[in-house]
Parts: sequence; C-alpha cells; structure tokens
Amino acid sequence: MNMSQENSIKTVCCYAHEDRKLLDELKKQLASLERVALITLWADINIPPGMIWEQVFHARLDEAQIILLLVSKSFIASDYCYHKEMQRALGRHQRGEAWVIPIILAPVEWQITPLGALQVLPEEAKPITTWRNRDEAFVNVVKGISQIAREILREETVRHPALLPSSPSSQATTSSPTPPSPHLPNPAALRKGLQSSSGKLSRRTLLNVLKYGAGAGAGFALLALLGDRAIGYFSHKWTPQVSGASQPLLGIACSGTQFVAVGDTILTSLDGRTWKPQNSRPSYDLNGIACSGTQFVAVGWDGAILTSPDGRTWRPRNSGTSYALNDIAWSGSQFVAVGGNGTILTSSDGITWRPQNSGTSQPLFGIAWSGTRFVAVGWDGAILTSPDGHTWTAQTAGASHDLISIAWSGTQFVAIGGSAILTSPDGITWTTQNSGTSQYFNDIACSGRLLVAVGSNDTILTSSDGITWTAQISDTSHHLAGIAWSGTQFVAVGLDGAILTSSDGTTWKPQVSGASQPLLGIACSGTQFVAVGFDTILTSPDGSAWTTQTVGTLQTLFGIAFSGTQFVAVGGSAIEGNVILTSLGGITWTTQNSGTSHALLGIACSGSQFVAVGLDSAILTSPDGHTWTAQTAGASYDLNGVAWSGSQFVAIGGNGAILTSPDGRTWTAQASGTSQPLFGIAWSGSQFVTVGSNAILTSPDGRTWTAQTAGASYGLNGVAWSGSQFVAVGGNGTILTSPDGRTWTAQISDTSQPLAGIAWSGTQFVAVGYNGTILTSP
Repeated sequence: MNMSQENSIKTVCCYAHEDRKLLDELKKQLASLERVALITLWADINIPPGMIWEQVFHARLDEAQIILLLVSKSFIASDYCYHKEMQRALGRHQRGEAWVIPIILAPVEWQITPLGALQVLPEEAKPITTWRNRDEAFVNVVKGISQIAREILREETVRHPALLPSSPSSQATTSSPTPPSPHLPNPAALRKGLQSSSGKLSRRTLLNVLKYGAGAGAGFALLALLGDRAIGYFSHKWTPQVSGASQPLLGIACSGTQFVAVGDTILTSLDGRTWKPQNSRPSYDLNGIACSGTQFVAVGWDGAILTSPDGRTWRPRNSGTSYALNDIAWSGSQFVAVGGNGTILTSSDGITWRPQNSGTSQPLFGIAWSGTRFVAVGWDGAILTSPDGHTWTAQTAGASHDLISIAWSGTQFVAIGGSAILTSPDGITWTTQNSGTSQYFNDIACSGRLLVAVGSNDTILTSSDGITWTAQISDTSHHLAGIAWSGTQFVAVGLDGAILTSSDGTTWKPQVSGASQPLLGIACSGTQFVAVGFDTILTSPDGSAWTTQTVGTLQTLFGIAFSGTQFVAVGGSAIEGNVILTSLGGITWTTQNSGTSHALLGIACSGSQFVAVGLDSAILTSPDGHTWTAQTAGASYDLNGVAWSGSQFVAIGGNGAILTSPDGRTWTAQASGTSQPLFGIAWSGSQFVTVGSNAILTSPDGRTWTAQTAGASYGLNGVAWSGSQFVAVGGNGTILTSPDGRTWTAQISDTSQPLAGIAWSGTQFVAVGYNGTILTSP
C-alpha cells in the first residue's frame, strides 16, 4: 500500500502496566502495518517527559479510529483501565466514532463484562498466552487489525476519493453498500476480518456488528456494568410494564398454537402478545428454530441443538459438530440444519443427527423447503439445492451477495442478504430484484399471499410477488432479526428483546417481551420498590408488577436510597458528570445540582443525612437531597458503595478501599486486608458485610475486617440484610445466602445474567441486574 503517514489509521493501545511486555511484543508485530503506513500506533509510553499524562492520553484516545484494549486480569482489576479507559473507548465505539477491538492476552472472565458484547481477537477468543506459538497468536491479531484498518480506509475513500491507495490490490472487494455509520466496517466486511473462521461465523456476528459496530445507537451503560437499551423506545402507543429478559432474539417459530422465540433466551407466547421466559439450563446462544407440529428444535452456537415438545421444557441434543448452526427447516418428514463451514445436518426426530456432505466450506445461514426441494443459502452467493436433504448440488446465483435467509412463497423461493433480494421458481435459476433499501436484511417469511422481510434499523418490507417491495412503518428503533407466520399473524423479533406483531404485514404493533434496560440499583420504602439503571426508573408495589417512570436524564443511574420520606438516585459518567434525582414517591423525579462533576456510584442515608460516593473518591453530603456539599475522602480510589450502621457511615471501593465516618464529613481510611475492588456493603445491626471481586469481608465496627470464604466463581456486586440473613448477588446470576456473614450457601437463581443490586422490603428480597433482570424471593 502506497500511502502517506498522515492518512494512516490512528490506533491507540489501552493496557495495564503489568502487561507491558506483551504490549511490546504486539508493537513489534504491528510494525509491519506501520511500515506500509496502514496504521499509526500510539500508547502512553509515547508521552514525552513533562507532559500532563492524562490530558495527552485522552486527546489521543478521542482522535483514535481504532482502539485496542489489551484484556487481562490486570486490565479488568485496574480501576483506571476498566472505569475510565474502557468507558471512554466504548462510548466512542457506540457513537460510531471509533472501532474498539478487545485483544485477549490471558485467561480471564471477560465475557461477563461490557466486552462480552464485542468481537475480540485472536480468533475464537483464544488468549494469546495460551497459544503454543505466541508469534502465531500475534500474527492472527495483526491480520484482524489489518482487515479492520483497510475497511475503515475504504470507507474513508468513499467520502474522500483523494485518499484512495495507488495499489489496486489494496482496495476492498466487497460490493456491500455503505452502512449507516461511515466510520465502521459493515457486516459483510467484518467476516473478512475478526471472524475469519467460517465455522465460528453466525447470524449473531452480523447482528452484533449492526448493533455495536454500525453506530446503531445501542447505547452502553458504562462504568461498572452495562446492558442493552430497552424496547421502551417504541412509540407513544406502548409502554412496557414488565421488566424481565432483554436479550437479543434471533429466531422464531410457531407450532400453530404457540410461538417460541430464541436468541440469548427462550420466550413462549400463545398469542404473540404476552410472552413468558423459559429456562434452558445450561444456557445456549441460539440462532434459529423450527417446529414439526409436535416438537420444537432450536439450533445455535457451537453446534447447539435443543428440543422441546412444548416450548417450556428443553433438552440438549448431540449434533456431532462444533460449528455454529444458523438455521433449521422442517420438511414434513425431517429436520435439516445448516451452519458454519458448509455444515448440513439431518434428523427425522430432532434427537439423532447425521452430517451430510454439502460440497462447500462457505458458512450457510438460511434454509427453506418448498414441498419438493430444500434450498440453503450462505456467503458469497452460495446456493445449494437438495431433493432429500442428503444429496446437495451447488447452484449459480449470478451475484456474489452474502445471503442470510430464504423463504418459499408457494410459487417461488426468495433469498435475502445485505440489501439484496433474489427470486427463483425452482432454486436453480435466480433473478436479482430491487429492494429499494440500503438496509441489511436478516430474515424473511411468507403467509402464502404476502412476503415480509425484516432487517436492520427497524426495516420491514412487504411484497405480494417478490419483485415489487414496499417499506412498512414498524414503530420500533431496533434491528429485527427473525420473523414467523402463525396462520393468522406475523411475529417479528429482534435485538433488545423487540417483538412486533401484524395480522396483515402492513400494520405493526410492538409487544412486551419482558425486555428492558440494565438495572443497577434498588431501594424500598416499605410499600414501594424503586429500581434504577441505564436512563431507567421502574417502580413496583410488590416486586412483581413494574411500571416505567419518566427519568428526565439519559445518564446511567447506579444507586438509590430512601430516607424515610424521599428517594434519592445517583449516577453519571466520567465524561458527562453526575446526576442526582429526588422523588417523594418514586413516580415524579426532580434533578438536583451537586456542584461537582464526579460520577456517583452509591448512596446511603442516616435518616437525617444523605452520603453519596463515586469516582475519584468523590463524597457528597446533603441534609435534604437538594443541597449538596463536597467532602474530602483522603483516598485516591473510586468509591462504589456506602452504608449507614446507626452510628457511622462506611464507604467501600477500588483496591479494597474502606473509609469510615461518624457524620459523612470527616473520613478515616481503614485497612481491609485486600486489594480487590469492593462493590456492595450492608449492615445487619451487629456487623458489616462488604462484597466485591473475589472478596467477602465482615466487621463488627467498620475498622477491623476479616476475610470470609464464599466459594463463588463470580464477583459479587451487592448485598442486603433481611433481619435473619445476608443475601449477596453477582455475576452469572450468582446468589449467596448467609445467616452470619461467615458461612455462605449458593442458591439457584434461574438466570445467567449478572445481578447488580438487591433490596429487602420487610417481607421479600428483590434483586436486579443486566438486561432488566428482576428476581424476587420469596
């Protein structure tokens, strides 16, 4: 590539200083990209002596086009890396200003963090330090970065032709249209980069890019926790009342009497309007589903196959493959599933599966049955036909579109992919049709008289003949991933738990799927629960029926407390400052001025005084929740939570920080005996219990602390006391109970979502977490 250095892609590395040696190795490997002026690499080691470090670093981070996050246990444990660098990077990624690439250096549970929503390097997320040949791992990373950099450059040349490289071989070959965000690669380009292994490529990859890589406005709730935006952004016609799972839904099928939607969860509905989550432990990432009339079969990541006679009870089956399975069809006598690396599996009952020879290594994404013939479609215009599911013949589409779904209308096959639509009367001879849109399609279904295709940015197109297509209004702002026809209505599903129904394919109504934003904190007045999270406030008199309230802010709310007369909720971010909201009953909220810009993560009340804590050791006090005064902590760590014992406040935070104060104004640092970050704290009447990352500490007075053993595999985020027991909650749906803070017992939560907060009402516990998860006990 013949380019000037000024046109190269600006790339910044974020890393923990314990990983400096691995950074140096990566820099050497990336030198090849710098030599040809494809990228310009920068890390904080490039800051000259005498410069103000943080100002220079933030300036570089804010102008970067690619941000590399070098992920390790040190990176996750570092408050600065996790809360500040990663937050700033993900914020720019979400806005379509930069491409964030996590690079997994060493084994660590990164999937439960905000990074779990992103595509990572090396391929298959195999940590660099676990490769037998470390140089091969770094080369794999460099290839992925190179592909992304070239795609960004290609998008730049669309807007600025003068930047076009002089070497024709360096130009991108994809014919896919420019995505909504000009800064980031489109889904078709991504397959040539991060997901270079066709077996690991799935419909989920495309949808993640549409959501996180194409500036779709998914919106991260940053700092300690993150999750998806709610389906509450539908229109004024609909208000969500129930908070439950809001995971992506990628496939849907109907038995004739029941719908089943699958994705990162399983939902069932008798009418398409009222939906119930079902338990499929262990949890699976599912891409598609079909029904024989008596049995549902769902397929997904890593060769997952689940069967159910009723949509409620699910059993895993052995597929014999580790490739992603993307779609499945029922012919009347057998199921046929298709997936990565040209995988095709057949089964007469959904239980016993046999591999078939497809004759291709292209990933296959869609399959349909006409009554006499199967047609499967995939990357690079791959089209295969078979009369029986066993013998397959490759067909020529005359186009190189990446095809992702296919349907049979009764007279013709209709295949979709990218913004392309292809039709064929027999699956052999194909004609390209004009879709009239530049949006990406994800699925298609037919009622017998009407074809309906759904896709990115709430796209819904209808056609009676497959040739002329009409755009419909969906009343949603979400990417739609799957659609099914029940015999009386269409039901479309998508990201953030979006569900739409239509009897005619023209008029669409959003339905409540139990989807909502991440919930990070909860408090109870005795008669009312109030849960807060990503620009979200929910209220409930009983913990079961929840109502969304008007927030008045787009910032994340992390903590909430009740004084006896009013609720006070706090939050914010390092970039946008903090937010403080007050309410007498949890319904109407008023914004208060804190007088400081530090984001606030926790709050407690003594009855006569509120104390809020947050980033950079921020401590604010207020006698009424309206007038706030900044206090000096005498510490240099982020403070995540605070509790009141009746005689003193105890604040906890990063690096095992513990501070005590009799009045909220004068604070004393205490020795915790741990360097692990602490996130939650509760007082029982006789002792404090604080929990965090691999840590549970107890203290009778807030000054002397003893480490306890819980045996938990995941970090703990919150803890509450009922009068007879402590309950701690954390990652992967972890719930621990203890009568004394010393002996802990794991409980079954029936969720794998990270839990962030918990409150006791006097009669029951209510725990809240990622993706709008709400659990009650008893």
